[in-house]
Amino acid sequence: MGEARRRVAVVGAGVIGLAVAAELGRRGATVTTFDPEPPGSGQSFGRVRAFRVAHPTVIGVDLAVRSLALWRRWEEQWQQPLIRSHGLLLADVERHAWAQSMARAGQPFTLPDRAAAAELCPLVAADRLDPAALIFDPQAGAIDTRATIEWLLAISGDYDWRLVPDHVVRVRPQSATGASVLLADGTEQAFDAVVVAAGAGTEALAAGLGLHLDTLPQQRTWAALRPRLPLAQTAMWMQMLPGHRYGWAQLGSDCLVAMSGDWSSNNPSDTSAGSFAAALAYAAELMPVLDPTTARSQEAQVAPVDVPGGWPFAISTTGAVTLIEGNQLFKFAPLLGRMLAAAVEGRDAVG
Repeated sequence: MGEARRRVAVVGAGVIGLAVAAELGRRGATVTTFDPEPPGSGQSFGRVRAFRVAHPTVIGVDLAVRSLALWRRWEEQWQQPLIRSHGLLLADVERHAWAQSMARAGQPFTLPDRAAAAELCPLVAADRLDPAALIFDPQAGAIDTRATIEWLLAISGDYDWRLVPDHVVRVRPQSATGASVLLADGTEQAFDAVVVAAGAGTEALAAGLGLHLDTLPQQRTWAALRPRLPLAQTAMWMQMLPGHRYGWAQLGSDCLVAMSGDWSSNNPSDTSAGSFAAALAYAAELMPVLDPTTARSQEAQVAPVDVPGGWPFAISTTGAVTLIEGNQLFKFAPLLGRMLAAAVEGRDAVG
């Protein structure tokens, strides 16, 4: 008789949860994914995400390069583009640190002046930019989030995988070789291993394991606007604003521009309407070519975690339970799928 398949539960059907489910299925595991919301909801919602190689640390750059190679492999298998690479103009960054990390990692970048910035991203009012804080990442691009979720669901369906629309309220290691999940209806199911990739819900599940995650609950708002006049495809734009606020724009093939901003949900004045208004005010100041009357919005609660040591994410293991924590992880999805699957198998997740 053949060796029995490992039974693995994945908590969360966002892009990371689906990526690890697909990878575990490819490796022969029987996978059950739990999420009360439709796949791609929560922190994975929206139309577009930014992929960038540029990071302020060498390890961040190296991980992004590894992830990009896996994104390209996904595209070859799907036979559709998942990342549309037109470059990314970053503003208000500590340019020396970012440029130094890119140079040490051997990755291309440029340090544009205002004229070059205006040519790269004509959406932005270049006269309002600080030329000493600009860096351009030519390998960056816009991730098509919907196509990515569709792809992961398609390949997961090829394996021994099922999606259960239920809420996991607790995860508990049973031994070094097993763990269980407690569902909202009070039933408990046992598995050989559990992976927690529950986005904003990870903190509560980690607390039940005695782990403290240093999260800052936030509300993320996307405002999609159309340009007043037709524009050719341009580079993406990202501005690192104080207090972990940022704005970015990407002109897609349908001429929609998506922007996002983070506002702390701990502040009573930071409401959904207020954050959307702030996004529109930001667009009016920096991107006057956009038409505010065409604006549409989406928002979601997120809980980013600042990971020490320059890493953009951290993988923790307690018995047979593995958790992923970090911030803005969509771009690392194919790499994290492999790393988390390796952690479940007891192998070095970094290798």
